[in-house]
Amino acid sequence: MKNGIDEIKLLEQFLVNNKELEILESRISEFNIFEALGAVKQELRHSDFLSFLMNPNENHGLHEIFLKRLLQKASMTSDRTNINAIEIDTADYSGVEIRREWNSIDILIIVPKIPIACAIENKIFSGEHLDQLKRYKDLIIKEFPDSKYLFMFLSPDGITPSDEDWLPLSYNDIAEILNNIAESTSSTLGSDIYTLIKHYTAMLERHIISDSQIAELCRKIYNTHKKAIDLIIEHRPDIQLDIKSYFEKIIKEVKEPGLITDHCSKSYIRFAPKEWEKLEFQKTGEGWTRTHRVLMFEIQNFQDSLTLKLIIGPGEPEARKKIFEAVQQNKKVFKGALNKLYDKFSQIYRYDIIKRKEYEDLTDSEIFAKIDEHWAKFIKEDLIRIIEIIKNINFNQ
Repeated sequence: MKNGIDEIKLLEQFLVNNKELEILESRISEFNIFEALGAVKQELRHSDFLSFLMNPNENHGLHEIFLKRLLQKASMTSDRTNINAIEIDTADYSGVEIRREWNSIDILIIVPKIPIACAIENKIFSGEHLDQLKRYKDLIIKEFPDSKYLFMFLSPDGITPSDEDWLPLSYNDIAEILNNIAESTSSTLGSDIYTLIKHYTAMLERHIISDSQIAELCRKIYNTHKKAIDLIIEHRPDIQLDIKSYFEKIIKEVKEPGLITDHCSKSYIRFAPKEWEKLEFQKTGEGWTRTHRVLMFEIQNFQDSLTLKLIIGPGEPEARKKIFEAVQQNKKVFKGALNKLYDKFSQIYRYDIIKRKEYEDLTDSEIFAKIDEHWAKFIKEDLIRIIEIIKNINFNQ
């Protein structure tokens, strides 16, 4: 009981007469359209909005000001580019193209009158993928051989990218450019666009930029009330945990065919059909879970995706081989099956419930609606076929 009393005292000290907390609450309580739309953590929405502001052909009234300032900022960041700020300032911006997700590049800017090809890779809550920047750079050089090039790596803190030809750019740079533009053009800029820009930069300062005044205030509060805040974090809502609990519930509700849950964690929810329990090979596994099952469905419940897979785990070699052969003969049923049987784990079926690029756009209620929709389809269609194919394999030959 004493621990409970101590924890209540910690929370009281955190909440009562906490001037820094009151200041922070007043700063972040102001309405923000980007927070209301749930766009804070969505890289796609950031790229969409920045592309809109960059495009001189859009109806924001900025013309090419933001694009020009951004290109100038990048060109002055490094001596590795052959474009100077004066050339950018005096260029003709007619015919500019702003492309989104061209060959998976977040933003591609084409200024034909210079000419220049500029790529922006936007990373807020994720890191680089293997050789991603080099591949994008090589592709642009190949596709636009007569252009000058700018490659920008945009991140919250302007981290140094793996490829030295890419120039680091921070969201603090973005906020500074936009705030300066908003103030210098406030008399001619439409009030709606001015407000939109101020909302966006305020959102960046609250959530993205680590050296903002709000970030400094948060650090001060945390250092003073570390134990209370850690306690709050420990008991915060967790969507991954909610998804795990929901899947455990709906797996048990499937009566025909019956399903059995295996060892589950927050990130991996495993189950198998009851009918497979009769197959001798199913309990010969080693090195996966304590049940020794060889063949199981695994729901991979990650922070940015939700995927259902059927996996052959370690087990009796001949049985594993026969399962794999049956899969190869029924590729239409076993969608996403790999073409090789690996020694330990082999994926023989894949169903993307929520893909990476759509996950960040969904609210919690929309995530569970997606789960219900795809789970019903999986149970009704693929699961029945998969169970029958596995059940009819002759493991005794």
